[in-house]
Amino acid sequence: MHNTLTKRLRAGMALVFAAVIAVTFSCTSVEEQPTLDENALFKKAFLEELENLQFPTDPNARANNAMPSVQVTLAALRATDNWVPAVKDRATVFMATDEAYALMDITPRNVNQNLDLVMAAIGNQVISGKKFSGNQLLEIQGEANLLSFLYDAPTSLTVQDENGQLVLHDVFGQSANIIRTDFKATNSVTHFIDKVLAPQFPAPPTE
Repeated sequence: MHNTLTKRLRAGMALVFAAVIAVTFSCTSVEEQPTLDENALFKKAFLEELENLQFPTDPNARANNAMPSVQVTLAALRATDNWVPAVKDRATVFMATDEAYALMDITPRNVNQNLDLVMAAIGNQVISGKKFSGNQLLEIQGEANLLSFLYDAPTSLTVQDENGQLVLHDVFGQSANIIRTDFKATNSVTHFIDKVLAPQFPAPPTE
């Protein structure tokens, strides 16, 4: 799976998040753009919230599912700032757990060696500009994700109810169970999934 990331992806992932600034940011002029200090403060607060997860009762969660650990994602987010504007405006984030990353032999200790793949997966699992709470997830039907800003052929996410289990699907034919919902930060909502949806390139053709 590691070999599926092309040079184009590695070179362009920063463009994904940079493009989102122009597309989804509510600011309309240079003077209105947030300062680096404001972004840094948001990043610090967002990561602190992730480190101190508090979940509401979640009927969709597996009965014996422990509180998910997301140290891989936290390490990756600490290593880069490109994601901040995309999440700061409004976003729906589907976050893979450490258990899911472990299936790919990615751990907090080696995340820096796999940073391109982790950030690509995050880009594939985020809907920028919209917040879908747990009771709205079935409204996600072909919603463009961050990767859609990088490729001419749109990439998107869809949620389906499969025998009572909410399942997230991407355009690469991959799926993951949604195991926890409704971690709410200031401007975004995060749901947790049991599989890493790393994009499989080349991207699907435009219909």
